[in-house]
Amino acid sequence: MHPNNNYYTHYPNQQHTTTPTTNTPNNTPTQPPTPIPFDQTQEITIQNYGYTYIINKICQQTQLQTCLTTAFGNQQAQNIITTAAYMIQQGATIDGIEDWQQKNHLPNQTKPLTTQTTSKLFTTQTETQRNKFFTQWIKINLNKTNICYDVTSVSSYAKEMPSVERGYNRDGENLAQYNLGMFCDETTKTPLYYNRYNGSLTDKTNLLNVIKNAKAVGIDDSKLVIDGGFWSKKCFEGLDDFCSAFTIGMPLS
Repeated sequence: MHPNNNYYTHYPNQQHTTTPTTNTPNNTPTQPPTPIPFDQTQEITIQNYGYTYIINKICQQTQLQTCLTTAFGNQQAQNIITTAAYMIQQGATIDGIEDWQQKNHLPNQTKPLTTQTTSKLFTTQTETQRNKFFTQWIKINLNKTNICYDVTSVSSYAKEMPSVERGYNRDGENLAQYNLGMFCDETTKTPLYYNRYNGSLTDKTNLLNVIKNAKAVGIDDSKLVIDGGFWSKKCFEGLDDFCSAFTIGMPLS
């Protein structure tokens, strides 16, 4: 074992010896490679790589990045992916996103996000952009098989969001809420489309409006599976026009 220049940088009192030559099978002497001097002024950054590599790979393989870029443009699409990756790993609190970016390798994030730019990212998205994304996403992922639809409520302390209202709170919390209806492919479990609406509306009251919006982005002529909360004559009539067949749970009363 022969020390390189880096060794003598840390141990300057050691004698710098010449590395001997070696002979090849043909007895031709060869010189060892010249050591590369170590630049002590060079800044070394160590970042986590695995998690963000997987995120970027999934976005490419599922064509999620393509759909986002088509709808929002290249820079905003990457901002959405970075923000989503952060929230999946760290939770919904955005105030740590700047430190998180410094610790993780994000090769496509040319301009780091701040808490301010992330907040702006949410507020500047338009309904037209979101529907353009869903239209592209559904074209790729809709397999004309069974589609499941269900609704959940999200409790909120927000005072300025028009959709946050008092209603049936599924978590039993004494808070206002908004409702989130989600369409998923039953086979692949892939989310296809979501529709957010006012927290005071019941599932069956708003179903026809949700169906209308789903049709506009490309979900139609499919088999729909829903629960008994949508049991009503009006819902049946709307479902009959919307899909080729549907399965619905029957209420106990």
